[in-house]
Amino acid sequence: METTGLIIGGAILSGIIIAVSTVLYAKKKKRDAFNYENEVIPYGMGDSTIYLRRHEIPHFEALGRGERRKIVNKFNASIKRGDTVPVYEKGKIVGFKKNN
Repeated sequence: METTGLIIGGAILSGIIIAVSTVLYAKKKKRDAFNYENEVIPYGMGDSTIYLRRHEIPHFEALGRGERRKIVNKFNASIKRGDTVPVYEKGKIVGFKKNN
């Protein structure tokens, strides 16, 4: 009688552990698949487009017009010089890397 209870209790406990670990694994996999922190987002300013990460947008918007213009001009100049190279994935720019 006691052994039957232990076996049933162990089976229930192992089932719960498997279910919880499956849910946690799925959440981690989804979070890694949609890693929004490093994703760049196009931010248009006039006729220019600059690519910023999500956490950089509020700071960029808080700057004055002249300071934003300087940043956009620096960004465009570094691309033209070849210092910064866009990284494409499926025809979409997913980021930039420094060209050494």
